[in-house]
Amino acid sequence: MKHPMSIIEVFLRVLSQLKPMLPGMIAAAAATMIALAVLMALSKNVWVEERRFQISGLFFGLTARGSLRLACAWLKLIFMIVFIIGFRKLSVINYLMLLIPGITGSLSDKGIFASLSQLFWLLLQFAGLLSVNLICGYIRDMAGGAGFILLYIAMGLFLALFSIYLFLNEVNTISVQRDVDAEQIWNQSAE
Repeated sequence: MKHPMSIIEVFLRVLSQLKPMLPGMIAAAAATMIALAVLMALSKNVWVEERRFQISGLFFGLTARGSLRLACAWLKLIFMIVFIIGFRKLSVINYLMLLIPGITGSLSDKGIFASLSQLFWLLLQFAGLLSVNLICGYIRDMAGGAGFILLYIAMGLFLALFSIYLFLNEVNTISVQRDVDAEQIWNQSAE
């Protein structure tokens, strides 16, 4: 007679399956902490000088949907850059790390056209990552020459810049949808 798996055993099995994702998750957490520290330092005296506003100011005026889209866009950007810089062959779980926040972010967009547009850009990013990964696999397995290494660097740089552009475009789209802008906050605090 088989015994049902305990919750701890299921948890440990899930963690063992997520082991290949660990470097990407650590890099995303570290990049997020560094970005928050830099943003807090740079915006210390920009808007409202209240201490409680410094971190929440990044998300001030965003709806829950906007916050979800911002988080998904950030994760997608960090994972893409980590995968390019990591220079290793990616597995299916690595591609899922990119697709899950990408699909979640695009489905949380308002309107079908906007969601389909976001899915199209995600598909282009995914195709770029797949091609960069194929070149990486060829270099690692077949010992590609300098031409392939230069091709990997050029394609990786283009993909990283394209990902940064898509992230900034997403942040702009999210920021336009805020209920309150920085000027209104500044005027309210001055009164």
